[in-house]
Amino acid sequence: MWTALIIAVLAGIAAGATWNTNAVLSLGTGVVFLLASAVATLIILGKTIALIFKLIPLALVAAAIYLCYRALTKQRV
Repeated sequence: MWTALIIAVLAGIAAGATWNTNAVLSLGTGVVFLLASAVATLIILGKTIALIFKLIPLALVAAAIYLCYRALTKQRV
């Protein structure tokens, strides 16, 4: 992830710096910037989804503990 992000930043800087002198090089580095940023975005999205799936069981356990606590401490008349 970090590699794709660094490549995207460097390609973006190169695209901006070379626009006045060499438009073809600037467009090429712009394409590299676009592809690297897309890869970094997809990797981050995948890691976020994986984190959510890791946290779901913890949330279910917490909900079960809370429901058991409520059921056991309920005042009966």
